[in-house]
Amino acid sequence: MESSIDLINEMFDGSSFQIEDNDFDINDNITNNKFYYIDKADNILLRLNKDNYYHFLKTILTKFNILDINQKNDIISSLNIKTKEKIVYKDRIVTKTIYKKPKLNNDDY
Repeated sequence: MESSIDLINEMFDGSSFQIEDNDFDINDNITNNKFYYIDKADNILLRLNKDNYYHFLKTILTKFNILDINQKNDIISSLNIKTKEKIVYKDRIVTKTIYKKPKLNNDDY
């Protein structure tokens, strides 16, 4: 069975146009290119409805903790997540104990 590149080369046989197998080095050209992943994510987003998007996002964010602090802050700001201010009330219960001197038993005298 012939590969796709062999079929394309066969179609352009006799011309100066030839495709080599090393022209498509996937490890260097595609996987290290951030625009490839941006386009891939946009393509996936076009196909998802609201429920599937929720599950997709939940699955993707499982590795959120491995990002550094700058990347996390960038994602948080792009999602427009505001930090909640927590108001903590600490009630202090003050009990006042009165120490009385012991009374002498004056009945015996």
